[in-house]
Amino acid sequence: MASTLKVNTIEHSGGTSAVSIDSAGQVSLPNTHLLQQWQLTSDFGTNDATITPFALSTISTQTNAMVGPSMSHSSGIFTFPKTGLYKVTLDMTVLTSGASQDNYANVQIQMSTNSGGAFSTLKEVVCGGIQNLASGHSGHVFMNVTDASTFRAKFITASINSGTVIRGSAASSFSYTSATFERLTDAQS
Repeated sequence: MASTLKVNTIEHSGGTSAVSIDSAGQVSLPNTHLLQQWQLTSDFGTNDATITPFALSTISTQTNAMVGPSMSHSSGIFTFPKTGLYKVTLDMTVLTSGASQDNYANVQIQMSTNSGGAFSTLKEVVCGGIQNLASGHSGHVFMNVTDASTFRAKFITASINSGTVIRGSAASSFSYTSATFERLTDAQS
């Protein structure tokens, strides 16, 4: 025998809204989604260093496009607000200047599972070219964050020549280089 349960909202016993269903059948699961973009706010040209000048995106067309709890950021290290399977994407623009040619400008996406004590490289994003050339590339990884108190992410330059920079801008209408964090689902066992 089939039965029908008709509700608009399901609440936790503590009174917080957990699930809602609108009249079209769309289910909302608050606090399960996270989508944030962080932009590099100035050029970064130090080799073998954690990229630090990130800030939550101030791109005017995206100021209301962020969803969920906020990632934390300090000195180039990103902390996750909750466990989950995350897609982490780096979109970068590299500028070679002067007489420098840099065919292997490299930024690594790294993860730590021990509060930043040690990091492992998960992806290298590489671009470059002849002198006075701007080029771009992107790459993403999946991070299975099983403990939000100990997992960290960072972006580190692994090989950039003198005169080459990872482009950044604090402009409000565009971003040269950005890092995007998207929580896809619960952590995987």
